[in-house]
Amino acid sequence: MNTEDLENVKTYDTFSPSGTKWNRDPKVSRYMTLPSLLSLLHRRKLHFSKLSDLCAFDRHEGVGGLMNNIVQDPISSGLSICPSTPVFEAEQAAIVARVKKELQIPYEEQLPEFKAKVAKWDQENTNVYVSSWHENFGDTYFMWRVYSRDDHGVAIASSAQDLVHSFVGVDLESEKIGFGFVVYPYRDVLIRDHLTEGHYALPPFLIKTKSFEAEREFRVFVQTKVAVDSCDMEVDLNKLIHEVRISPLAAPWIDEAVRATLNPICEKLGIPVAQREQSLREP
Repeated sequence: MNTEDLENVKTYDTFSPSGTKWNRDPKVSRYMTLPSLLSLLHRRKLHFSKLSDLCAFDRHEGVGGLMNNIVQDPISSGLSICPSTPVFEAEQAAIVARVKKELQIPYEEQLPEFKAKVAKWDQENTNVYVSSWHENFGDTYFMWRVYSRDDHGVAIASSAQDLVHSFVGVDLESEKIGFGFVVYPYRDVLIRDHLTEGHYALPPFLIKTKSFEAEREFRVFVQTKVAVDSCDMEVDLNKLIHEVRISPLAAPWIDEAVRATLNPICEKLGIPVAQREQSLREP
């Protein structure tokens, strides 16, 4: 996919669930199958999934958190100052009252409005493609279990900024690459902060339900001018990949086989393959 085939998109400097932001350059990882990694290494192209295809894994994908009915108790105004003032307290009380008023509307009554919003978003984002990464300093067993396919998987380690800057022939000023941490708001926060409308609006595909918060997802996305079957962006592998990791859940014989496959390729490319973690029970 070339930059002339892409629409301009925005970037969103959202907070990760860990509290960090893109400008702090947090570590990110992508968990994948061995064939997916081999494709990346040989083709030097990072695959982007069509947003609509992700609905097979999360039927609430791209609906802007509208199906998230979890509410905090007590409902927060979102801001605080010390020492406070009567004017400030009155403003924050008005915000909480607004949120409570909307929460009192039965969800069933809002369904027609919500469905209309989602239909509009689906149309606007028909040609959006995303690459999903997990923000974390080290390995996450949850991600290995879910995304490494029966403990046979691998992961590539990078950082948020190296990922965004690794696309060949694309710079941030071109506005062809968008990115942001996915947010997982409570319903009252979604209403309070106008996350899907107004000044603080986020695209619906950067808002997910609380049940996916463990993914701590950092998304890079593009929007093509026309629909395509596959969207793949050329990358500088040495910029993108800090190291390759083999699942720590893999049996030793699997680790040996995968390592024997990867080592010649990665040595030629100058990409390190992390050593297997030592076990206190293996000889």
